[in-house]
Amino acid sequence: MSDDYGRDKDLHGIPSYFPKNFVLQNIPISVECKRCKENNLFRIGFVLEDLYEFDDGFKIYDTDTSSIGCPEVPLLIQSKMISLFPSVDVFNYTADIDGAHEHTTLPTIRSKFTLKTYFETFIPLIEAEANREREIKEAMKQENVTLRCYDGYEMRLDLLEESIRLQDMMKYAVEKMTWYEKRSEISKVVDSSGECMNNGKKKSTGIMHTVLTGDIIQRKIAKNQSIPSNIDGNTILTPPGFPKLNTSQLVAIEAALSSTNLTLVQGPPGTGKTLVSSAIVYNFVKAQKRKVFIIAPSNTAVDQLAIKINNTGLKVLRVVSKRKEEEASEVDYLSMHVLVNELVSEEVKNKYGNKHGNVPDSYTAVAQEELIKSADVICCTCVTAGQKLFNKHNFPIVLIDEAVQCTEPLTLIPCMYNCEKLILVGDHKQLGPTVLNKEAIKSGFKQSLFERMLSLNVMAYLLSIQYRMNSSLCEFPNEYFYNGYLRTASKDVENMDKDNSMTYDNSNVMSFNSSSIPDKLTNLNSINFFYATYCKEEISQNGTSYINKGEGVIVENIIKYLFRNGVMEQQIGVITPYEGQRSYILNKMVETGNLEISNVDGFQGREKDYIIVSLVRSNSFQGIGFVADKRRMNVTLTRAKYGLIVIGNPFTLYKNRFWGDFLEFYSKKGQIYEGNISNLRGVSLKEIINEETE
Repeated sequence: MSDDYGRDKDLHGIPSYFPKNFVLQNIPISVECKRCKENNLFRIGFVLEDLYEFDDGFKIYDTDTSSIGCPEVPLLIQSKMISLFPSVDVFNYTADIDGAHEHTTLPTIRSKFTLKTYFETFIPLIEAEANREREIKEAMKQENVTLRCYDGYEMRLDLLEESIRLQDMMKYAVEKMTWYEKRSEISKVVDSSGECMNNGKKKSTGIMHTVLTGDIIQRKIAKNQSIPSNIDGNTILTPPGFPKLNTSQLVAIEAALSSTNLTLVQGPPGTGKTLVSSAIVYNFVKAQKRKVFIIAPSNTAVDQLAIKINNTGLKVLRVVSKRKEEEASEVDYLSMHVLVNELVSEEVKNKYGNKHGNVPDSYTAVAQEELIKSADVICCTCVTAGQKLFNKHNFPIVLIDEAVQCTEPLTLIPCMYNCEKLILVGDHKQLGPTVLNKEAIKSGFKQSLFERMLSLNVMAYLLSIQYRMNSSLCEFPNEYFYNGYLRTASKDVENMDKDNSMTYDNSNVMSFNSSSIPDKLTNLNSINFFYATYCKEEISQNGTSYINKGEGVIVENIIKYLFRNGVMEQQIGVITPYEGQRSYILNKMVETGNLEISNVDGFQGREKDYIIVSLVRSNSFQGIGFVADKRRMNVTLTRAKYGLIVIGNPFTLYKNRFWGDFLEFYSKKGQIYEGNISNLRGVSLKEIINEETE
C-alpha cells in the first residue's frame, strides 16, 4: 500500500488485539472511523502499512478538520473474519501507543495552532518532560559519602560514581550535622523554557507564524545580497576543497538561499548532508554577507559541522556549555572559552584572577562580545543557544542540523534572536528525539518540527544520491525506507547526472575479490548477508538489559576472521541495541583497541567500512521490544560502506512486520546463511520457518 495510506493512522485504522483471522461470533465490538465517523464494521478498511510505525508514520490531525475524505483501503472484514492483522509481538510493542491521544492527560500536539493554543499545548509538555528528567536524576543517589573541607571553603566529595561530571547538579541529605548549619532563601526561580518561548513570541514573529500554520513567508532581501537564480553551479559558490555538487544538492542549496523563511532538507544516509549544510553556510556568508547560527542537538554533530565549515576559510566560533569547557575537545581551537582566555591579557589575569586563575565576568564578557561580533558562524547545541550571552545579538539565519532529533521547543530556542530564515536539515526516516515522559510521548512530543511541517505539506528537498554504501547494501534501505528514490554514486549514476563527480574511495579497504578471502565469503554479495542463529536470549546480570551469549561468540569469530583477512580494527563497528550485550561483547574481546562497539544511537550520523549487528532477541513469545522500531532499523542497516552482517534469530524476527520484510527480501536474494563462519551454507527463509514449526 502506498505511503499516503500509511501516514494516516486514523484512516479506517483501529487498534486491535485480535489474533490473525479471528472469527467474529457473539463478540460485542464497537468501532468507528475517526475521520468520517463510519461505524459499519463491514465497510471499514484496515491500514496496515504503517499503522504501528508510530515514529515514522505518526501524524496528528486538527480535531476541527472534518472535511478530509477517507481513501479506499482493504476491508477489515473478509470472509466473515478479521484479517490482515500484524503478529502479537507488534501489539506488545505498540500497545501503549495506539489510541494514546485519547488517554493522555497532557494536551495533544496538533498540526496547526494559534499562538495561544501553541503555548497552552507545549508548556505543560515541557514541564512534564523536565519533571520526569529530574525524577530520573534524583533517583541516582549514593550513601555513606565522605565530605571533606579544605582551606576553609573548598569541599571535596569521595564519590563512588565515576560518571559524575562538572556542573552536574547534586542534592545532599545529611541526617546529623552538629558542627555547622546554615539556611538560605531562594530569591528567584527562572523558568528558562517559558522564557525562551516568550522571547520567541516577541522577537521572531515571522518564523513563528510559519511554525504555527505551516504557511511559508517570503522574507525581504537587501539589494546587495546575491540570490542564486539557477543550479548550473555558476551562481552557487562551491567552498574550496569541496567536490563538485550534484544536482539534488544544488537544488537544496538554492532553496535554502532563497527568500522563503523556512526550508526543509532531507538527507538520507550518505547523501552529503554535512557537505550541503556547509555549502549553504558558505554561500550565506560569502554571497549574502550574513552571519549564520549553526545548531545541532548533540555536541558531536556540532563539532563535525564546525570543523567542516572552518575548513572552508570562514571564521567559526564554537560555544560550549560550562560543563563542557573543562573537557578536552578536537575543536578547542575554535571554542570561545579557549579564545577568551587568549584574549584576556596576562596583566589582567595577574591583577584580577583568583587563586584558581578565574578572571571576573566583566572582563570575559567583553571578550565574548568581541568574538561573537567578529565571527562569521557561531556553532552550539540547541540548549546552549539559550545562554544569556546571545541576548544582545541578532541571528537572522539559523541552520539546524539533525533537526529531526530535536523536540519542537528545542528547535525554537535559536530562533529567539530575530530569526528571518530557518533551515532544518535532517531525515525523518532515522532516529527522532529522546523523550522520557511516557505521557508526553502519547501527546506527540516526540514529533519534531521537521515532521510537523511535512504533515502540513511543506516541501522537503531530498538529497537523492548516496555515496556511502555499495549498491548491494543500499538496495533494501532504498526500497523499504525511501521508496526507491535513492541512487548510488557510480558510473551509471554519473551518466544520468553529469553534475556528480564523486566516487567511492576504497583504497584502504580489502578487495572483495582478494585471494586472501575464502570462496564462501567472496560469494556473499560483497559481504552483505543475514547470519541465522538460534541461541537464546538471557536477562543481563544487572537485570535491566538483555544478552545473547551465542551471538556474542559469533561476533567475536567474525571480527577475528576479518582481522585475519587484512581488515583493521578501526574499520569495524559493532552495533547492538542492548547495553548488556555491548558490555558482554566488550568483555569477551581480549583486545578491542580502536574497535567500536555501541548502540544504534551511538552510530547515528556515522559510518564504518564493516558493520556487524547483534540483534540479541531470541524467544518464542515475548517479542523483540524496541528492536521493532523501524527508524532504528534504518540507522542500523545504513552505517556500513562495504560490508554488513546482521546476526539474529530469523524465527523470532520474522514475527515482526519490518524485520519479516527484511528477511523475505534477503531470502529472495539468497543472502541468508547459517553455520560456522568458515563453512557457511545458504538457507531459505521458507526452510527455516518450516523447520521451526514442525
